[in-house]
Amino acid sequence: MDEFYDLAGQFINVRRSMPYVKFDKEVSKKIKHEICILNYLKLHNGIAHPKELSEEFIVSTARMAVLLNQLEEKGYISRIPDSEDSRQTIVKLQPKGVSFFEDINNEILEFIVNFFKELGLHDSREFVRLYTRLMNFVAKKI
Repeated sequence: MDEFYDLAGQFINVRRSMPYVKFDKEVSKKIKHEICILNYLKLHNGIAHPKELSEEFIVSTARMAVLLNQLEEKGYISRIPDSEDSRQTIVKLQPKGVSFFEDINNEILEFIVNFFKELGLHDSREFVRLYTRLMNFVAKKI
């Protein structure tokens, strides 16, 4: 993988760590709550509680239920009873959700690689460095 892809991957990781901070209309269109939820599940062994997701993405439990319903209808997740607490539900990432996430991730990666190629390697590195610094600063203030 060339350095542009490495930088684009770094950028995506920083961007996904702050899903509620808008960067660019085109990128923001592609990085929706659905994608962020799938990413969160992927990073957490494919499972999470709805309340955990609601808190992570700073949305109400009602809004999270709507998002999870949409993901479930598409076959990207399933909801199963928690074996440790029958009153709770666990959200589980499904193979179709992994595949969808990877497809979208590759599309976003290509978009950002083209962006970085336009900037050039030196400026792309500097952009990623500065953007990471900015997001770290914003995260501390929120």
